[in-house]
Amino acid sequence: MIPTEREKVEKRFAPLFKAAQVLVRESKGIAQEEGIDEEDLEDLIYPTLAFANELGQGIAHLEDEVVMLVTSAENDVDWEAAVELFSQRYSGLIPVKVVDGIVILRWLAVDGGVRFYPLPGAKIPEVVTIRIRLHTSSLEPGLISRVYESILSAHELGYGKFMTGSTDHEFAGNELFVSSYASTETATRIPSERAAIVFRDRTPEFAPPVFMEEVARLLVGSGRKNEPGFDRWLNRRKGGPSPTSTTRNPERPFWFIAACVAYFLKRHGGLPEGIEAHRLLNKHVLPDKTKIPVEYGSQTTSASVALWRSAGKAGVMLEGAVRAIYDQEFTT
Repeated sequence: MIPTEREKVEKRFAPLFKAAQVLVRESKGIAQEEGIDEEDLEDLIYPTLAFANELGQGIAHLEDEVVMLVTSAENDVDWEAAVELFSQRYSGLIPVKVVDGIVILRWLAVDGGVRFYPLPGAKIPEVVTIRIRLHTSSLEPGLISRVYESILSAHELGYGKFMTGSTDHEFAGNELFVSSYASTETATRIPSERAAIVFRDRTPEFAPPVFMEEVARLLVGSGRKNEPGFDRWLNRRKGGPSPTSTTRNPERPFWFIAACVAYFLKRHGGLPEGIEAHRLLNKHVLPDKTKIPVEYGSQTTSASVALWRSAGKAGVMLEGAVRAIYDQEFTT
């Protein structure tokens, strides 16, 4: 029997629908376990749904990643090692749990890594870079310095007491990169042709964590007119309630998850706004109390208009999460 168009869509988006069902049912509990405020549930929703959407395309290496994580979680064997391996391959995305075969990911607004001098036969660190990505709330104080220090620690790198090193920054692709270059107590930046000699009997020093935090905060700014910076592009929510806040409406997170799924149905599935999309959301995502009316003309109800408006707004972060899956900037 030849499958109908709806059956084709349901097969293509089956992983996405299942991930949405798990998030509708479990996201609040997972957030509590992970110490995530309900207003920041987006940090789980965006990457989890983006990853599930990519799985729906039958991408073999992503399916292999799922098998690795699911097997580790189900057998309770080497989960931390599996998470570390995944995080090395997909910088900025951290698996936090596996529920019913669905990998729950967390989006990290700040990550980074180390680049080495292009010297044959030597592995000398040249640059330590912090990357600040799209985020949906103000960055926690001290977060940047903690991430930076963890990178130094992972590579057994040190920093000087005083700022003798060289730093710079770049803003590209809705991401801010802040870099600290290898230095000594007397030289601020060591060129490649001298690195092997300079660091033959000493180790490179980098900017102190507190200094990197201050530089990055200054560059980000606050979004206010008197403190301009890159916040206007990096912070996707300047004000108003979070789309996952349940303060006024306990069903708000369900609608937001449905809006994210709707975005993928339209953008990646070619399914227009309207009754057919609503039927799929009702069947596969929304709980009974939050179904969208699907009678004639339902695509113009206030609920459906709000849903598709939310879908459009969520698209920026969802596409950012998709890019993160294929990003090789700081992978090893």
